Amino acid sequence: MLIIALSGPDGTGKTSCARILSRILSRRGFNTKCVWIKHVHTVAYILVKLLEIINRKHVVRSHSGTFVTHSMASRLWGWIELIGIVPLVLKIYVSALISKYIENESTVFIADRYILDSLVHVIISLVVQRRGCPYAEIIYSLPFKVMRALLMRSTITILLDGDTDVLVNRKRDRRDPYSYLSLQRMLYKKLARELNIPALFIDTTNKQIHVVCGEIYEYISSSLA
Repeated sequence: MLIIALSGPDGTGKTSCARILSRILSRRGFNTKCVWIKHVHTVAYILVKLLEIINRKHVVRSHSGTFVTHSMASRLWGWIELIGIVPLVLKIYVSALISKYIENESTVFIADRYILDSLVHVIISLVVQRRGCPYAEIIYSLPFKVMRALLMRSTITILLDGDTDVLVNRKRDRRDPYSYLSLQRMLYKKLARELNIPALFIDTTNKQIHVVCGEIYEYISSSLA
């Protein structure tokens, strides 16, 4: 089993790359499945809906994320995200086992967003809602350590980036504030570096999508052999 995790801010080309890579690998005889693991899922999603029913001010929504402002929820948000993401990751592993032992073939999973994206979202949620919350306290907490361990298993992380002005223009119909995208870009790179997450970094600012996919395929080809 291999997971190719495409991570990065909105507008960097993750969805397009996932679709193209899936076609390329399928033509080369690989069994591929595309998965999408975005923040605010399962348990987190249910909690968000409940908080919105109680008071809409407890939740702030944007095109790239949903943030909880309720103080109790924000203190537990790292655990809530962990509890929510584990079943989704386990689903991938179960699917891989079925493919290997029942269908007798190995599967390459292409993730349009994965655990690194959830980690970035958790940090933004906690820092914004718990103003002054130490960054180091968050990234070295137990929920983060567990999610990092999950990310490191059988995963090749591709970190896509781009100039903030370019990313804003690519998402004209669903654009987020400039400052938010800049914060996202900084956190993706900072997290990958400080948590020692091996990743291929690609600046997509001046690159066509087929060029980006070519670089990704060249990077992962040794793992596919």
